Amino acid sequence: MVGTLAGAWMPLIFTAIFTLPTLFDQYGDNANLGEMLLTTLAPLIITFPIVLVSCLLIGLPTSWLLKRFNAEQLHTYVFVGVVGGSLIPLLIYCAMGADGEWWLSLLGAFSGGVTAASWFNSIGPLDDSSFSSPRT
Repeated sequence: MVGTLAGAWMPLIFTAIFTLPTLFDQYGDNANLGEMLLTTLAPLIITFPIVLVSCLLIGLPTSWLLKRFNAEQLHTYVFVGVVGGSLIPLLIYCAMGADGEWWLSLLGAFSGGVTAASWFNSIGPLDDSSFSSPRT
């Protein structure tokens, strides 16, 4: 969930800024609260399944491999998260034939890095050596 929030916070702010003021404009009587809420929360609704599938397809196998080779380090997890997180939006938009949405890979990279770091911090006890050397 942390990765979802990391990837969706900036678009969520923009949708909230553009959607919520319509509650108070002169046409507020015609505004549909459900549609406005759905529009405001769209970044979370879109980001959650992408982060979930990415965690299952990239994160869990990566975690298994790193454990197997005794190479669990914070920077390794974050590197894989950033690379995977930046590639997923690019692949989705290339498959859709979209043009000019490459900048979304930056949000994906941030989301992937945060997700990987939060996973690393949640999978076991940490000590100072965990950040620079493999866990034992």
